[in-house]
Amino acid sequence: MSALYGNSVNLYAVAYLGSNRGSVLRYDGVGWNIESIPMGTPALEAIWVAASGEVFAVGSSGTVITGP
Repeated sequence: MSALYGNSVNLYAVAYLGSNRGSVLRYDGVGWNIESIPMGTPALEAIWVAASGEVFAVGSSGTVITGP
């Protein structure tokens, strides 16, 4: 796991899973779930969750992805 961030509802992480260099994972209190991200997304390095619940993951080559 290269980054971890959480709020009172969910815990999010960026992790390398096999050859996938930037998976976004969400812990819902029971288990970890792999979140869908665009194919070909460059390596992700950090993650942050806004108070609104919007998730921001950033990585190499200026990559920024957002999600609910």
